[in-house]
Amino acid sequence: LRGSGINTEIYPEDSIRLDKQLKYADKKGIPYVVIIGPEEIETKTITLKNLKTKEQTKTSFENLVSLVK
Repeated sequence: LRGSGINTEIYPEDSIRLDKQLKYADKKGIPYVVIIGPEEIETKTITLKNLKTKEQTKTSFENLVSLVK
């Protein structure tokens, strides 16, 4: 993502609580979050969540850049 000119940030703590991570991103005004959990690893996909609309999309890493630009 950074190589495509998209600003990125990794959650700064080792928390496994997704709700805490989503609140952090929302508070910082981050429009999208990428979720990679056990299901995504198994299916080799990424879940992209739009924090404004709350819409979630499963996609491949290759399609991720086009979805957030």
